[in-house]
Amino acid sequence: MSRIRACLAFCLVVSILAVPRAGAGDLPWSTSVRRDLPLAAAGLGLAAAGHTFAGRIPPVGQTLSSSADVFVLDRGLIFPYSVQWGHVSDAGLVASVAAPLGAYLLTAGFGATDDLAQLGLLELETLSVVTGVMYITKALAQRPRPYAYRSDTPAELLGDPDSRASFFSGHAALAFAAAELERQFVNAADGPRWLAWSGYGLAAVTATGRVLAGVHFPTDVVVGAAVGVLGAKAILTLHERAEKSENVPAFSVGMLSFTVVF
Repeated sequence: MSRIRACLAFCLVVSILAVPRAGAGDLPWSTSVRRDLPLAAAGLGLAAAGHTFAGRIPPVGQTLSSSADVFVLDRGLIFPYSVQWGHVSDAGLVASVAAPLGAYLLTAGFGATDDLAQLGLLELETLSVVTGVMYITKALAQRPRPYAYRSDTPAELLGDPDSRASFFSGHAALAFAAAELERQFVNAADGPRWLAWSGYGLAAVTATGRVLAGVHFPTDVVVGAAVGVLGAKAILTLHERAEKSENVPAFSVGMLSFTVVF
């Protein structure tokens, strides 16, 4: 969870540093400080509230003796808790969150700081809203993590409220949200296709690492990925720049003038 908070802090810092130039550039999305900072603050508030609720989940307490309540597609993929794979997934998440802005700068040039302001705000809003939805869902679902079904799991993990926070994967949700942002940011700068889709590779590594670390079931990461992609698409759609209408007079009859709007 600390990695998720760090990623949100990164986006917040980028947005604050670039805020005086927000709204500039020729991107297909429009932003404004007056509208988007409150929206970002609301997203962060949702994330904070969700985190508070998730922290009150009662822990598993002891090893669960039967996996009969585990979804049938998940039963064969219950891995032991792995610190190493946890580090891999954490590194994947950090790289995923940094990738959208980095990939855009590689494509548009390092002088595109005005655009960076807009993209930083868009990423902050996306990740904060997705995080809030994730935390609230965890608090409602209270699904035990895979390691809770294994006898070799350390007792301190079973006594942590996080042991009931399996559904859905926050790492997968944020990584795939960032991947969709990267795809659209790079496409907006007419960047190479391989770079636009590279974020999905990072996200896949992150999600796979969560399963192999024993902290998520496959369905957790699949749902998390879907929530992340849909969240990114929703935020970008909300900010799409309205195309300017071009009025071209067609013909006139006396005092009447008819125009065609394109």
